[in-house]
Amino acid sequence: MVNINKKLEEMYNRIAKLVPVGKVPLSSLDDRLSRLDSVRIFILILFLACRGEIQLWQDEEFGEIYISLPEGDTANGNRPDTGT
Repeated sequence: MVNINKKLEEMYNRIAKLVPVGKVPLSSLDDRLSRLDSVRIFILILFLACRGEIQLWQDEEFGEIYISLPEGDTANGNRPDTGT
């Protein structure tokens, strides 16, 4: 059985390492992965965004999706307190 909280923590830590300052494109997280693995990453990203742990946006419709940490978060893996 998959532990979703563990997977979310791993994904957050991966993003935090890639986003020391600014933003990272979603495509940099799923380079050369299978379609299924890309979908899994996208779902984890959506969960993190819903929890307020990351921010997502697009500059144009159907364009690249960018990820950043919310203001005040640091890139050393200090996740916001989500009560989980």
